[in-house]
Amino acid sequence: MAKKKQKRISTRPRHLDGIENDEYPLASNQLFPKKDAILYAIMLRRNGYNARVIKRATNRFMIYIKNNPNKEPATMKSVDTFINKINMEDTGNTIPTRSIENENSEILNDKSAVDIYQSKDGKKIFQIFPDEDPRNPREDDNLGIMVCFHRGYDLGDKTNLSSDSFDGWDELQKYLVKEMGAKYIAPLYLYDHSGLRMKIGEFSGLPQGHKEFDSGQVGFIYTTNEKMKEMGTPAGRVKAVLEGEVKEYDDYLSGNVYGFKVFEKDANGILVEKDSTWGYFGDDIKNEAKAYLGEGYKTIK
Repeated sequence: MAKKKQKRISTRPRHLDGIENDEYPLASNQLFPKKDAILYAIMLRRNGYNARVIKRATNRFMIYIKNNPNKEPATMKSVDTFINKINMEDTGNTIPTRSIENENSEILNDKSAVDIYQSKDGKKIFQIFPDEDPRNPREDDNLGIMVCFHRGYDLGDKTNLSSDSFDGWDELQKYLVKEMGAKYIAPLYLYDHSGLRMKIGEFSGLPQGHKEFDSGQVGFIYTTNEKMKEMGTPAGRVKAVLEGEVKEYDDYLSGNVYGFKVFEKDANGILVEKDSTWGYFGDDIKNEAKAYLGEGYKTIK
């Protein structure tokens, strides 16, 4: 009885499954065992390539690659050169020998993340991190002008005023109103205890002694008619805008600023980073989680 002729599998670079303009247009020049193919794909991803694994023959798999817009265009020569440099005999130092589940667990259990959320279908992950280098909101275009004096900290906006020129806060307030045209002027107070906090008006409800020794007035926030016109802010909105600016600055001083990373599972079930943004003050970032994950997302951490 004649043997059934086996179909030859070409390992030449090709369009995925013969489909033109597929999002993974390149294929590796070799076939690999499944375990090796997955490990190679993980390593390729960690070095900026978008890779997936496709079964091409019995127990033999091929790695498909698409270009990453943040890297130089991939060529099969560069990818195969990268693969050939990996010593499979020394995977302990080169490629972690672990399953996809363990690979994903690093993301699902990232200790540096403040919060981790997962979409209802389990295909998307949203991580929240502290922003270690947030922008100073006082460097933005603001309606308010912050004049602050403090011996230990550089606070508020840069001005030519000095505390030595005034005999107390009342005198400074009169100067700002008369000479600077201050409108809607409000006192700023700082709480300095295991971190900094700032608000309009005195801090209340503090532990005994903290109000006297850890908090006190540091300046004023105000606006002018020229600023209101420049920013297009109606008089009825000024108070709320100034309060919002002080709250944002309070978040900045207290480290309440965050960024996020979004991961999605690829065809192999590996979580791949898709997006990241930083500079969210306060709880605004929670709205981004809902926008990316949709309704019904759950908290992992």
